Parts: sequence; C-alpha cells; structure tokens
Amino acid sequence: MKLLPIILGSAFAQTQNEILDLKKRTFLQEIELDAILQLQDYIKFEDFNVTQGIIEGLNSYRDDHPDKDNEWGDKAQSLFDFEKSTGRLVRTGGGGLTLADRGHVIKYLQMKIVILFMQKNKFLGKYCFYGCWCFPRGAGNNGGFGQPVDNIDKSCREYSTCYNCIYNQNIGSQRCPENTADRYQIGGFVDRFGQVQIFCTDPWGTCNRSRCECDRDLAMKLRQHEPEWNMQYHHKWGKFQPEETCNFNINEFRTSGKLKMVGNDYVMDNRPYIVKFDMGTHGGGGGGNGGPQSSVKNSMFPIYGPIIGCCGRFPTVHYFRKGQKCCTDGQVTDAKAPCDSDFTQ
Repeated sequence: MKLLPIILGSAFAQTQNEILDLKKRTFLQEIELDAILQLQDYIKFEDFNVTQGIIEGLNSYRDDHPDKDNEWGDKAQSLFDFEKSTGRLVRTGGGGLTLADRGHVIKYLQMKIVILFMQKNKFLGKYCFYGCWCFPRGAGNNGGFGQPVDNIDKSCREYSTCYNCIYNQNIGSQRCPENTADRYQIGGFVDRFGQVQIFCTDPWGTCNRSRCECDRDLAMKLRQHEPEWNMQYHHKWGKFQPEETCNFNINEFRTSGKLKMVGNDYVMDNRPYIVKFDMGTHGGGGGGNGGPQSSVKNSMFPIYGPIIGCCGRFPTVHYFRKGQKCCTDGQVTDAKAPCDSDFTQ
C-alpha cells in the first residue's frame, strides 16, 4: 500500500518503515512552533480558541481539585495573555505553572491534537459544551451526567469512563498519578484513499499508553460520527440546557406508573433501581464512585451498589458495581450470573 506523506512535526512518513519509525517520536516534541500556531486556526470555532480553552479548563480543574497545593485564582490573566500562542505556552513549560497544571495542559493539548488529526473539518470548539457528556464545563473537562443525546455524546461518555479507569484512585485499574506531565508517543498516516490512521506506541500497560488509547478511541469515534453533529445540542450556540435535558425526571416515572417505591427502593418493571447523580470523576467533579452525589434525580442504574472497579482493556473499559463481576473477556455481569449474560452499562 502506497502512503501519502503527512507531516507529524518535522518528520515525513513516506514509506511503511518510516511510518513505523514514527513510533519512536512524540507529538508535542516533534511539532514545531509554526505547526502549533497553525493549530490555532484549526481550533477556532466562533469565539472559541485553544488559549482561552486552556484557561477555562484549568480554572475548572482548580475547582475540582481544591486539594492541589498551588496558587491559581487571580493569577490566570498574568500567567496567560490571551494573545500569546499555544506554541509559546508549551515551549515555556506551561507559562510558570506547577507540575500538576502542566500535566493538565499537556493532556489537554495532546487530546486536541489527536482529535484534530482525525477530523475532516478541523474545528474542536464544536465538541466543547456539547450534549450531556462532551466537555460540559469547558475544554479539558470531561465529566458529565445523564443519557447521551447522540452518538457523539455517547463517545464522550465512554471517554470519561476510559479516563476514570486510569486516574480515579478509588476505582481505576491502573491508578496513574493525575499530576503527571509525561507525553505519550503516537504516530499516524493517511493512505492513498484518504483514510486516516493513528496508533499509540508506548508499551501496553503503561499510563501513557492507556491515556493515548483513550484519546485515540475518542478521536476515531468523533471522526465516524462527525456528520451527526447538531448545533441544537451545543450549550452556547444551540442553547442546549443540560440541567434540564440530562437530568432524570423521577416525577415523570412516578406519575406514569412505571416507577414505584418499594420500601426504600425504586422499582420499575419489577426490577429494583437506585437513582443517583453519576458524573464522571476525572475532571468532572464528583460522581461515579465516592464523589458527591445528588439524592433522587438524574441517572438511573440497577441497584447493584456503588462502582467498585473497571473491567476490560483500554480503551474498551466498563464500570462494574458491587454485586457484579468482571469476566475475562471484559464483559460485566451479575455476580451470580454466567459470563455470557451482559450487564454492561
């Protein structure tokens, strides 16, 4: 198969061997300043730009991680001039940020670069503040709650699960340090038919490889579902209201007769349910396990108890709860059921 050359930083991939050689390279280490400046134009959508997004993402990150020992607050404007390029931000090591903040910036930028590489129309702001799960609190924040509004939103929910299973210290199968500033290694190419391919090259089982697989999986799904993007689901431009649409309205189920109280449990169609707020825990502020949860609204789950772990291989991972078990094939089922009974949520 003859491959068209594509620039990943300053390297040209013209043959299969050269493409494989890209496995030794790192996106942010290879991309020159001019290339990063060009990404600014790709990322802009309406009034959204990557520098503003980084600030919004870090402010949200600060709110969600009050235990992080560094000063932020009013220093945002002094540390970041909105006119400064993203390239300078990266080259200066995060503009004077702490290690934790630099790690957040690097993860954020690498995720965006991978998504843009896969997109046909290279706009990223359209996926921020989208639906119930696509960065609902701004760029770099991948929490969410409720039922996805479409396949794009569903992909973001799966991405949130993927990240939680890396970084959440309570349920994560790897429990990677969240404040790491490491960059993962990745390569990619476009074949003569215009098909885009991208691959992660860090060793399997490492934190960087798992994070790369999560980003790659999201990028591939967003490319697949890109034509489905609908402005009516955007919080800013379509006036989508997640607090109204994404919440589980328990009163509607009560009045319909489908949901009934039996003791302290909710029962629908003779099956017990618990109703809880299930927000992504990494960068989302509370939720799926151990974090703050609302009382009786929002998402509804079978009454298996709290999330206790992750099941599967990155990027295809699922939560499993108390009363469930993780099968060797990555399937989640009832603790007393055979592994051919799928209870994956």
